[in-house]
Amino acid sequence: MCNPRRVVVRVARQIVGQWQEAVEREREVTGQVEATSQIVAEIALAEELGDLALETLDQVLAGGFRDWQQTDDGYRLEVAGVEMLYTPGTRDLRIQATAQDVVSAVGRARMELEYGDGQPREITAEAVGRYYSDGWGGRTERRAREEAQQEAERKAEQQERALREKAKLERIAAVEPELEEQAAAVARERLRETVEQRRSELRIDTDAALEASLEEVQQEVNFLIGETYRQTLLRVVELRGGRVIRDDQVGSMVNLMAEI
Repeated sequence: MCNPRRVVVRVARQIVGQWQEAVEREREVTGQVEATSQIVAEIALAEELGDLALETLDQVLAGGFRDWQQTDDGYRLEVAGVEMLYTPGTRDLRIQATAQDVVSAVGRARMELEYGDGQPREITAEAVGRYYSDGWGGRTERRAREEAQQEAERKAEQQERALREKAKLERIAAVEPELEEQAAAVARERLRETVEQRRSELRIDTDAALEASLEEVQQEVNFLIGETYRQTLLRVVELRGGRVIRDDQVGSMVNLMAEI
């Protein structure tokens, strides 16, 4: 074995700084869906007992009869998975079933990009290989030159990749807002379609819930009207100086007897 020797290999590569590549962006948007089924009826107590009955109805509801709760514009009761909503201003009683869900949609946008300045340039790189003149340990000049050649080629490729990546990032930065907006627009359109489809599905559920609740809703209406009639008649008896003989209730049936 003698002193190691070295061999230097230089490579030069001519390239044109122009590349092409497809870039894709994906956006996800989320939205809330709500479906409502309802029946609207009018409570026409005034036709039989006058405005006093409507006034009494408000008092019955305000008193929390059978868990009715006051809202900003009326009264509300939950029963059998639906809502009963009474609005004193219009005398409307709405029975409604509501269902909600959250849906999402994904949009993708693709753009073919050309990037780089299109100018020819030379990339150079060098590497050093070491060997022994007597080939000790298999370190021959040929082997050293081959290894140095490979290393120089690797460095040249690395330089080219770096140039390409830099040009690519600059180009992407220029088109990123447009590409993102395209993806978002596709996502919004798909979300609109998804929302409509899901709303139709939810409406089937709310229609079924409304139908299933009608018997219990009717019972609650009977309780409410029965109590309103009862309290209205008690007020009439009191106003006229009469006397209550019987006042009891079985279910929604009110039994009231009075002398006036």
